[in-house]
Amino acid sequence: MQPERTDPTQLALEQADGKPENQNLRRALRLSREMLALADEGERDHADPSCAILYGTLRDMAYKLRRHAEEECEKHRRAGKWD
Repeated sequence: MQPERTDPTQLALEQADGKPENQNLRRALRLSREMLALADEGERDHADPSCAILYGTLRDMAYKLRRHAEEECEKHRRAGKWD
């Protein structure tokens, strides 16, 4: 049985308080989740192809935002700046 892998996004979101720079990273992760949810809704409900492109772009940007925020969280952890 393999050990359970910890999701860096979930770890960051579980911390409610802390240093302002870490709070901002947590907010960026939450924002990326909201963006993904909106992309799901928009793709489901879009009325024309240009709307579908918009929601596809939103999804792409959400994944990029999440990746960058997770990388910054990890840098803060390695530097001992994470709370």
